[in-house]
Amino acid sequence: MNRAIEGEELLAQRGFLRRLARGLLGDDGLAEDVVQEVELRALERGPGPGGSLRAWLVTATRRLALNVLRARERRAVHERAASKPEAIPGQAAVLAGLDLQRRVLEAVRALDEPYREALWQRYYEERTPSEIAALALRELAEQGPAPSEPERAQSLATLVVQVRWAD
Repeated sequence: MNRAIEGEELLAQRGFLRRLARGLLGDDGLAEDVVQEVELRALERGPGPGGSLRAWLVTATRRLALNVLRARERRAVHERAASKPEAIPGQAAVLAGLDLQRRVLEAVRALDEPYREALWQRYYEERTPSEIAALALRELAEQGPAPSEPERAQSLATLVVQVRWAD
């Protein structure tokens, strides 16, 4: 039968166990987990009669730390095996992407205002349709005499529909 261990005996060894576990694992969080597990096992089972508590704690800490390291390595191997290799685009793919960007830029440049400005604001300045509409209203107000209310509403509605359609 194992001998009963007092909590004070364990507390006296806690600093030593923490340093040992930290040295074995290199991680404070994992070391604390191992120390707590060792303490729990010591209270449940502890060393045999006449056995040295400190020697039992050292052995238990080393074994648990080794189990943690093995589990971490198994997890890393499993994650590497399950992950897909990252594809590096070849020269042809890079050139095709650049060509597509050039064609899109030419198409945007060929647009009339306010379409070109709306697309620029939405996709290059990353503004929301509401922000673009507010900018358009500000520009309309700065252009001089305000159009009639129905014309202004029609302009704004057209712009908002065009920006949202681009989403």
